[in-house]
Amino acid sequence: MIAEGTSSCSFKKPETVPGAGASCPLQVYGDTSFCIFHDPDPNKDAEAFQHHFDDYLLPARNSWDFTGFVFPNGLPSDFFMQYSFPTVFFIDAQFHNEFHISGPLMVSTFAHFMRAEFFKDAKFAGKFGGPVIFSGANFHGEANFSIAEFSNDADFSGVRFYERADFSGAKFSHGANFGVSYEKLAGFERETRFIREAIFENVLFGGMGPTYFDLANFSGEANFSLSNFYGETKFRRTGFFDKAHFELANFSKEINFIGSEQTGSFGDLANFTQISRQSIGNIFFRNANLEKALFLGSDISKVNFDNCKWAAHGSWPFKRTGLYEADYDKSELELNYRQLKKSFSDNADYAIAGDFHIGEMEMERTGLMARDAYNRFPLEIYRWLSYYGERWLRPLGILTVFLFFFVPIEMFSGVTLGSSTIHYSWAGEWDFWKFFNDFVTTLCHGLQVVTLQRPDAQDAPIFMVTIGSIIGPAMIAFSLLALRRRFKR
Repeated sequence: MIAEGTSSCSFKKPETVPGAGASCPLQVYGDTSFCIFHDPDPNKDAEAFQHHFDDYLLPARNSWDFTGFVFPNGLPSDFFMQYSFPTVFFIDAQFHNEFHISGPLMVSTFAHFMRAEFFKDAKFAGKFGGPVIFSGANFHGEANFSIAEFSNDADFSGVRFYERADFSGAKFSHGANFGVSYEKLAGFERETRFIREAIFENVLFGGMGPTYFDLANFSGEANFSLSNFYGETKFRRTGFFDKAHFELANFSKEINFIGSEQTGSFGDLANFTQISRQSIGNIFFRNANLEKALFLGSDISKVNFDNCKWAAHGSWPFKRTGLYEADYDKSELELNYRQLKKSFSDNADYAIAGDFHIGEMEMERTGLMARDAYNRFPLEIYRWLSYYGERWLRPLGILTVFLFFFVPIEMFSGVTLGSSTIHYSWAGEWDFWKFFNDFVTTLCHGLQVVTLQRPDAQDAPIFMVTIGSIIGPAMIAFSLLALRRRFKR
């Protein structure tokens, strides 16, 4: 047993934990004013610490309080593997040794690691039977929770993972919070940050509670591929600053990816390829940056997109909004574009639906370039004339250019309109007002030609009249088609 005497440890519980202000009753250790457990020296005698720790655990109790304990260097990495705790408090504890804990039921009732400091690698490979709190903890080494099981709520809000965080294969039966901590008792408010790689591959997020990643920051690559989200999941104002992988993931209930007006959710590649079909109607993107989002092999016709930022393609006159294309399979991208076109058309967002129609046609045209140049030619004409029937100003511009050439050619070739003859030569003298009047008269004749009216004209250039009677109706039709698509498909 550890002696308790008059020369007590000077450690007092902080105000932000249960039992605030309570003094440690244990005797001071050596020349310090603290007991051996609260002595802040990370290089204190590890062997003496372990000996006193074994004594401290006698007799057995239902609850153990290690608040503020400083576990020194030199303790074996399996130091905690020999213990099993019903309820344990490691609030403000410091682990200068490697922390490994495992077993069929390493904590059966409640585990509290709020603001704990793990200075070396930490591994949790067993089962938590009760709620687990890591709010505000700092993992300076690798944090390994692979295949860990959380049978109750798990709170990782406000945690800092400075090295790789591995949760692959973990199971969260109830709720899991990797978001911002607003716990007043904790005495702080801060978001969870993953500084390096974060691995959530093949994780089971159970349906007995929600999962939160609100305001979390992923500075390194984040991998959620093959994971199952059976409960409601929220990534609200979550920052993915590197690649984010959700390939083959399953979302059984609503999942939200909500960015802010200033910054979207994804700063790099967001891979949602081959997500399960039953997930489609449960996915919501709002204010998300999807400039590098991939949905290959996924049916996204029922995915909800609201005020998202898409990739920009091309330059004038072929500028458009669309998916991240890079060098991916054009046929699969074409299918995604078709799904998005239908989705946005059904929601009466015809402008962006038009851009997705352009993307669909561009993928078809690009595919034909390699295998069928003959059938590609009509698409090229369609593209240049009206950008696949989606740009109403372009055909009107082509018509204006035609009239720009039609009028002077007719004026200098000579034409009789009604009772007046218009014929100019470069060498003659022109009266400005007469020239202006003749120009307007000839322009009106040109407009009659391109609208298939029968103007009273003689000696008009047959070639220009013929071309005008073809180009005019075609360009007007293309423009009306684009207007109809823009406002009502």
